Amino acid sequence: MSELKEVANKQQRELSRSMEPLVQSHMTSGYDVATAEAGTGSHRRRVSLLEGHVRTEAPRMFAAAAKAIVERLTALRKDLGTQLEKDVVQASLGALLTAYVAETRVRKVESPTSTAAVRAQLCV
Repeated sequence: MSELKEVANKQQRELSRSMEPLVQSHMTSGYDVATAEAGTGSHRRRVSLLEGHVRTEAPRMFAAAAKAIVERLTALRKDLGTQLEKDVVQASLGALLTAYVAETRVRKVESPTSTAAVRAQLCV
């Protein structure tokens, strides 16, 4: 289980880091236009251009980021589910085998050793 938690935490960190490049790619054109401004009042124009760019790009960039995160979370959920199912099945199988082996040992000890005794039990 701790292994699953570690995998989930690692994926969560990767998801958080994946937002930055996506936002950067959406903002690059706005930065390029803003940095081209020069001269008197250029700072105010740059700020205005960037604010306008953010207003128009924000819905698209965050929709794209959300879509990417949902896709990755869906894949993570599937992977974790598969691993968890595998771990539970392995643990259950191990418990069953242990119980079966113990039961078999008990029956061997209790079972009759002579052929005549086996025949007598079958006739009953």
